[in-house]
Amino acid sequence: MTSLPGLPVAERPIPYRELPVSIAPRRIWSEWICPGKETKMIEIDPQQLADRYMAQWNVPDAAERRAAIERLWAEDGTHILHPPAEIRETAAELGFDHPTLEARGYDAIETRVARSYERFVEKQGFAFRARPGAIRLNGVVRIGWEAVSTATGDVVGGGSDMLVLGDNGRIKTDYMFPGA
Repeated sequence: MTSLPGLPVAERPIPYRELPVSIAPRRIWSEWICPGKETKMIEIDPQQLADRYMAQWNVPDAAERRAAIERLWAEDGTHILHPPAEIRETAAELGFDHPTLEARGYDAIETRVARSYERFVEKQGFAFRARPGAIRLNGVVRIGWEAVSTATGDVVGGGSDMLVLGDNGRIKTDYMFPGA
């Protein structure tokens, strides 16, 4: 049996959880963080990010919307939507217990945001806004949001998102939970 530098030879295999923290890699979301190779992320105000994120869903001009997406998202960013109940039920009938809807990259995210704009903002007269209280923990920002009737100001829906950020502060992965 071989040993690791500075550690005695073990009589039995050492379970991963018993490895000294100084040599055990840790998995945090989708990033490997290894001791001695930690990176520092740029400073971001989570509420400002939440406001900018929600603003992209209200932009009527396609060129402005694309520019907003490119400022917010990593080029290979992924938007993952927890589907509505009717989609989950249909998928379950087909044997898919945990379906997700996914848009990857600027073009797909732009299509997703544009379709949402057309359906909810343009046709139904809603606007999206961030709720107060966005919070950041390392490279993750949790935000809450509301859909508001532009005619009455009434809140008609909402949800929450978990935004996983890259070192440059752009969104790498967005987990969206409408209704949550």
